[in-house]
Amino acid sequence: MCAAYRLVNYKISEEKNEQDDLTHVHFSGELKYKGNAPVQIEGNGNGPVAAFCDAMNQTEVASYQFVDYSEHAISVGSDSKAISYIHLKNPQGKDIFGIGVSHNIGYASMKGIICAINRDQADTMRDDTMPGIFEVC
Repeated sequence: MCAAYRLVNYKISEEKNEQDDLTHVHFSGELKYKGNAPVQIEGNGNGPVAAFCDAMNQTEVASYQFVDYSEHAISVGSDSKAISYIHLKNPQGKDIFGIGVSHNIGYASMKGIICAINRDQADTMRDDTMPGIFEVC
């Protein structure tokens, strides 16, 4: 069973020049809520996570505040998987957490953000075993 929100597809572009200390990142993608048609989302930031959060802040889940994250590899080699632990605050100020796993560390973070938001949905059954963080819906 798929969660309430899921990222259907996405594209990230980065731009950096010598004179600027920051990287400029643009995120575009499609976010799907339950059985509804996907909606186009876009955002900008200084990295993939910031650009994704900017895109999410322009949707109905805009009231979530990004607090912190950490990530590390969970296997060895150039094709290793990464896990990202996400900490958000929901609109009521409650701390919520999510986990994402992927071969792409940026995508692992995006999955973790969506996981945290999905775990906070009133109509989503809580399952602490977290089946699906390794799967694609």
